[in-house]
Amino acid sequence: MKNSKKILMPLLVGVLVILGCENKHEQITYDTVTEIEGEYICTGECIVTDNGKRVVVTVSGETDRIGRYPKAKENLYQVRITGNDDFKELEIGAFNGRTLLTATAEVSDSTYPVLEEYIFDTDEFGKAIGFTKIVRNPSSKNFKTCVIYGTKVEVISKNQ
Repeated sequence: MKNSKKILMPLLVGVLVILGCENKHEQITYDTVTEIEGEYICTGECIVTDNGKRVVVTVSGETDRIGRYPKAKENLYQVRITGNDDFKELEIGAFNGRTLLTATAEVSDSTYPVLEEYIFDTDEFGKAIGFTKIVRNPSSKNFKTCVIYGTKVEVISKNQ
């Protein structure tokens, strides 16, 4: 009995070490995301001010088109957003690593200031496939905070 324990114990430890090593390689993360340009279909939820009260609203039917800002040589982008009820918005901002930080430049409902943070998800090659967008408007009159999820559906030409 003592001999079988001596043989089985190192074998068991070896199996656990091998299994532990395999699990370490299952999750791949990228510090830099590539190819964020494209069209994304978005859904989510917001807390907004409506007649002086904060209410929760559902976001659906939003399309975000991300492209490089015209003539920009660095990581400057614009996001053209369309949504329900003829909503239109233009955001402009800088991209670094995994995150695009934008500010609203134009918006059809005249609600300013609005700051957005896009955190991109990737495929196994580091290419953008979607994002989580955090929206913030810190004003007391037009308070807004949102979490929006975008899924990439189309790649936009870099010349657009």
